[in-house]
Amino acid sequence: MRKFLLLTLVCSALGLTGCTSSKYSQVIKEPVTTVMEQNPGKAVVAIYRNKLQASGFAVPVAVYKADTLGYQYIGVLSLWTYTATALEPGEYIFVTGGQGQSAARVNVEANRLYSMGIIYAPKNWHHAFDFYKGVEGKKLVGYLNDYNRVIPNVLGEQHPGNVMKTKVGHIQRLGAPTDFLLTPEDGMPFEEVKALFDKDAGK
Repeated sequence: MRKFLLLTLVCSALGLTGCTSSKYSQVIKEPVTTVMEQNPGKAVVAIYRNKLQASGFAVPVAVYKADTLGYQYIGVLSLWTYTATALEPGEYIFVTGGQGQSAARVNVEANRLYSMGIIYAPKNWHHAFDFYKGVEGKKLVGYLNDYNRVIPNVLGEQHPGNVMKTKVGHIQRLGAPTDFLLTPEDGMPFEEVKALFDKDAGK
């Protein structure tokens, strides 16, 4: 018990707990539909932390272009939060930071919304988080309406738990996945997503 409390205090000091007011990220109410409207011709990938998660540890997330390994920091996800990242169509590798890292390969198409969840999956006593294929339709709209959206700020890449700055070396250590977690047909067309949000809002 003492070890757990000590670990909690240390992680709090490092900004690794589930606090959404971390100086490394900003929490906003702007809906995912705004991201879609501002990025025609792109794909939008929503990644969420389910409120039923067992761990409050925050999770740094980044994405790499699969062919060039060009790097984009996304943000730090804590419980009840999600990110919405606009990407050019193509193949990408999403990764989590922290003590135990995970990766997911996706292939996304323009003008579609894709979703992935992150689940706590400790590995060898390390705090690790795995990606899984996200929910769709009304359930996804419910999540994204209830949760807060996280965006990185200028200090994002300096997050103490963010080991992603090694870029190519990070992917090589993880072993880039060859199977796709998300394929183009897994995405929901923007117009369908907007219609669901409008229906949910009673418009």
